[in-house]
Amino acid sequence: MDVNGIIVLNPDVLGGKPTIKGTRLSVELVMGLVHAGFTNEAIIASYPRLTNESIRACQEYAATGKPLSLSTWADFEETVFGPADCDANRCSL
Repeated sequence: MDVNGIIVLNPDVLGGKPTIKGTRLSVELVMGLVHAGFTNEAIIASYPRLTNESIRACQEYAATGKPLSLSTWADFEETVFGPADCDANRCSL
């Protein structure tokens, strides 16, 4: 399967996370549902724009080990809270 035709990265959509082409549904979201035990049928029922093929493409993309998000928790914290002065025991803003 050519995941390149299904999985796209666009910095203007969901902060550059890999998504299913033509949607705002991230590979991370789909893999979270798969990991939680949802069947393809249940996922498609909740997100009708998905197909068995797009779910399989998400699984193949995730199996490559490429990051599912370009952001880290540290990026989020600095964006929301500003730079922090942290050591092993505490952080102060």
